[in-house]
Amino acid sequence: MVPRTQSALSSLDDIIASTSDSTLSAAEARVQELVTDVANNKQDTQATIQYARSTQGLNEIRTEWTRKRTELDGLSSVVEKRVSDLTDKQRQVAAIRDLWATASTPEGELPAALQDSVSRVQQSASEADIRLHASLDSLIPVQVNIATAGKDIDGILSSVDAAQKGLRNQIFALDSPPIWSAFRNGSYSSLRIQVSAATNRLRSRIVQFYNHYWSRLVGYLLFFIFLTAVLFWLPRAASRSEDHDDREKSGFLRYPIAVSAFISLILFAAFFPQAPLEVLRLAVLLLIVCSVILAARVFDRSLLRPVTAIASLRVMDTISANAAAGTLLQRIDTLLIAILASGVFTWLGYKGGAAIRELERRRWPVATVVCRISAVLLAFSVFTNIIGNVSLAEILLSGTLKAAYAGVIVYLFYTISRDLLFLYTNTKFSQRSRVIRYHRDLFVEKTTKIFRLICWIAWIVVLPASFQFAAEIFQAVGNFLRRSWSLGAVKISLQDILMFGIVLLLSTFLARVVRFFLEEELLPRTRVSDGAGKAGSRLLHYSLVFLGFFLALGAAGLDLSRLTLLTGAFGVGLGFGLQNVVSNFVSGIIISLERPMQVNDVIEVGTLLGTVREIGFRSSTVVTFDGAAVIVPNSELITKSFVNWSLTDRLRRGEIRIGVAYGTDPGRVLNLLREVVDSTQDVLKNPAPLITFETFGASSLDFTVRFWAYIDNLVTIRSQLNVAISERMQAEGISIPFPQRDVHVHLANGNESQSDLFERIQKGKTATS
Repeated sequence: MVPRTQSALSSLDDIIASTSDSTLSAAEARVQELVTDVANNKQDTQATIQYARSTQGLNEIRTEWTRKRTELDGLSSVVEKRVSDLTDKQRQVAAIRDLWATASTPEGELPAALQDSVSRVQQSASEADIRLHASLDSLIPVQVNIATAGKDIDGILSSVDAAQKGLRNQIFALDSPPIWSAFRNGSYSSLRIQVSAATNRLRSRIVQFYNHYWSRLVGYLLFFIFLTAVLFWLPRAASRSEDHDDREKSGFLRYPIAVSAFISLILFAAFFPQAPLEVLRLAVLLLIVCSVILAARVFDRSLLRPVTAIASLRVMDTISANAAAGTLLQRIDTLLIAILASGVFTWLGYKGGAAIRELERRRWPVATVVCRISAVLLAFSVFTNIIGNVSLAEILLSGTLKAAYAGVIVYLFYTISRDLLFLYTNTKFSQRSRVIRYHRDLFVEKTTKIFRLICWIAWIVVLPASFQFAAEIFQAVGNFLRRSWSLGAVKISLQDILMFGIVLLLSTFLARVVRFFLEEELLPRTRVSDGAGKAGSRLLHYSLVFLGFFLALGAAGLDLSRLTLLTGAFGVGLGFGLQNVVSNFVSGIIISLERPMQVNDVIEVGTLLGTVREIGFRSSTVVTFDGAAVIVPNSELITKSFVNWSLTDRLRRGEIRIGVAYGTDPGRVLNLLREVVDSTQDVLKNPAPLITFETFGASSLDFTVRFWAYIDNLVTIRSQLNVAISERMQAEGISIPFPQRDVHVHLANGNESQSDLFERIQKGKTATS
């Protein structure tokens, strides 16, 4: 029992030590800060919501309090997990206490030392139980505070929803007096108070952000330093390579610190998703400044001026909305900024201007259209502000500037990403990849297209959000896509069709990428034969496409269990109309597995002789020595015999037959032929050539030269040997006879001479003619 008491004491000590948790203490402190912040700002926020006339201000309130709610939910999860852990430990302590309670009863009659150990276990269990109860009791107020703060936050978010709904219903209604009436009734006394309050709020939020995220700020700073180091190294690594043509495309990467700051600021929200709204606005302002610095280093004057103008207007709109929200000054600022922005975009969209010419040279027709549409929207914002529809004016102004400058940010990000890709693929490190080494241009082209598509999608998503109608637009699009049409017992919706197309397209793209990567990167690094590797990658490609097709059917809402009927009908179709196709397909699989032939093998099928160029699942391609590409169904290669001249190896034997005149010394001929064969370079020494005296022919002594060579140059070597043998025979004075016959004429009349016979034959020819 002594080891068991020691084990119980060790477990209880661990439980007692776990009752103090520094992480939980930090969470409790943060909960208290949130509760205090919610309590202090609840009434002011409700008042702001009640008198709000701007959907932009309501969206900012929603964003701020949604972040608080998200953080509160995270802290609630931490507290609930802690409560669950403490409850489990209470059960463990109760089990230990009940187990060792029987050991101290009088019936136990335990020795004194053992009884002392049992008492220590019971005391430790009692202490652990007390501490656990105390920890749980201390968490009760935290849970109450979380519930109270959550209820307050939910109430504010509900008020924001109601206010936004009311504003949307009256978006085209006049919510303020005309601008001339507002000047007579307006007051500027609260401007200094509001600016001071905004400054103090920004300062307090920055301090709060630093105290809460200081450890993550260190990681963010290290990321910035690492990215800067990479951007310093990359151009130098690319400059050491042999290809200098596309080392720099736009010139952005000549300023690595500015580019690193630009990328880091784009990722700021990803590093700090729960940052206060004021801090996020400050990051946006820094991003705008950084983008202007980059544009000033690279763009020419025709594009630098409009980019700087748009950036300045965007900064002015952000500062105005933050520092003077809901005041007459904010309305005046909105009007002045809208007038300036309308002029800027009108200037940009003016046909024949320098900016338009530069955009046309860069082939950006969309930018021209956006400039002209923006000018119209901003002019309408000026008009609505003057007549008293301030909410719509703010939406049009802020949305237009956000969307326009989001396009600038997206373009800069795309250009920098493209330049990084060009430089990376030009480094020696990237050249270790076979894909980049042999298919660099194709890789860069396809990847650049993917970058461009992602950037377009990002800007299209940001576009409705900039005008504060993202939720409504997405909801309307969703409702339209979910509409279904019934065709008998079948229901079809655009959403199902769209999901089917997207999943099938993605699966096909993934299958092509995997196949290309296998064939160009992985398989050449292994000992797998070329034919087997391509067959395996092709089979995997078809499998992924087939799997993607069924996933697309499932994504479209089709019950896959109902495909049994379709499968049966498909089987019947295979049995009748597609049996040849299936036969060829199965034959292709058999060829891929058994490998009776491989790519670059020389085969002979009937009268067809050529080199295998491709082995497909339906057919194979054989290129004849005349250059013709012949498509051979795979079933022909399985059901019929064919000759593979290079299955085991590419060595083949060639023969040359030669005859010399009678009277020539055969030994001399054998030696001469041996010398000619040995002096020919591409004739293999092993297996050794064989030269034999075959037979006494009708007109010559016949010899045969048998030699071994690779099948790829067998014809060339035979030609070289023929030429060399002919030249050597002529040089040695050895005659190579041709077939000839001697004709002997016997006269029937023995008294007639040959001259008389020829004269009679000649007279017969003359009479006949």
